[in-house]
Amino acid sequence: MNLYQNPICLIAAIILAVVAAVAITLAVYFFRQKCIVSEKNRTLMRLISELGDAPEADMDTTFADDDDTSTDTDDNALFQDIDRTIRTERLYTQVNLQRQDIMDRFAISRHTLNNLMKRHNNGQTFPQYINAIRVEEARRIIDSGTSATLTAIAEAVGFTPANLRKQFWYYYGMTPTEYISKKQA
Repeated sequence: MNLYQNPICLIAAIILAVVAAVAITLAVYFFRQKCIVSEKNRTLMRLISELGDAPEADMDTTFADDDDTSTDTDDNALFQDIDRTIRTERLYTQVNLQRQDIMDRFAISRHTLNNLMKRHNNGQTFPQYINAIRVEEARRIIDSGTSATLTAIAEAVGFTPANLRKQFWYYYGMTPTEYISKKQA
């Protein structure tokens, strides 16, 4: 009788082939992972070696926290650059503007951006800072005597109409409609 004519032998052969295929696949996977880790380790060792050749003053700042590496002047200049970019490029008009967009644009960490906001913007968070710019711009548009609707103004500064009312109230103690009425009186 042929070995493959017996159903039990056939099933055993199939199981053995599947187990062998899985074992080979796992072996290749783990070998590849080992190569990746080895490459990362070589890169890390090269970086450590380069740091070992660096002067001591450079090594002290390499691992320091963002707070320690930049002076107040550098921080202020960076914050001013971020503020100028947001205002001149009118990034605040983007309804979906995120903290991550600014972090990516200026190649800074979340920690650095949050610290910049705290130190140079009266402790406001990033969303509060953007909302303040939007409300300020909305008020400027209203003060210009435009005939635009509040909906159009809200959209022009990156707000929904409801959010414009809420934020305007928060900053000025009145709704935009009340502000316009008071201004006209």
